[in-house]
Amino acid sequence: MNYELRIKNQSGFTLIEILVVSAILLTVGVMVVQLLFSSLKGGSKSAILSTVKENGDYALTVMERMIRNSREVLCSPTSLTITNPDGNQTTFLCDGVNPTKIASISASATYYLTSDSVTVPCPLFDCTQLTDKKIGINFTVSQYLPGVTPKLEETAQMDFQTTVTLRNY
Repeated sequence: MNYELRIKNQSGFTLIEILVVSAILLTVGVMVVQLLFSSLKGGSKSAILSTVKENGDYALTVMERMIRNSREVLCSPTSLTITNPDGNQTTFLCDGVNPTKIASISASATYYLTSDSVTVPCPLFDCTQLTDKKIGINFTVSQYLPGVTPKLEETAQMDFQTTVTLRNY
């Protein structure tokens, strides 16, 4: 009898209880780590998409404004030449340098409408003269990482297109 009382008064955990608790804690820990990594990947993807969108929107806005106010527009599949209200010409094209950027070339200077962190594949820059007063512009902007093959979740590409109506002076 004395032996039975001593066993009942001893406190502690059995091996099975310890294994079950360890398995539960391990499962919860793995889930928390996966959630953390997926949120970090999502934040990275969001930053990359933001950079691509900002560059494409800026290039598109500058081209739209200049086309709308131009006197004349000449389109080719890879470039767009406009005659400005002052009579000077500006050409928008892919510059062919790595990373390929959209360049605005005028008599006075060359300006780049996209940054070094993105690229515009030249075959994907397209200007189409729809009518005498309507111009269609299409191009694709993607992330540029020199010498790096990014993972799928670290890549971003966006298509930009618009139709602009000239005011014609």
